Amino acid sequence: KAQRDGGVQSAALTTIDVETSGDVAYEVGKVSLTIQPAGKEPTTALAKYVVVWKRQADGSWKLHRDI
Repeated sequence: KAQRDGGVQSAALTTIDVETSGDVAYEVGKVSLTIQPAGKEPTTALAKYVVVWKRQADGSWKLHRDI
């Protein structure tokens, strides 16, 4: 809800690279946000992101950090 209140209409994530080291994986990517505050024209904001995943005891991967 907070994203909608801020005018974020959509987000498109593109993974650029993924590397693993043991039970940790690092994902690097870019995001394109479409933002349209009430009464204004839409704009696009571009950003980069890093996500760290940790392998769980059952073998699944769980989000550990999101920057």
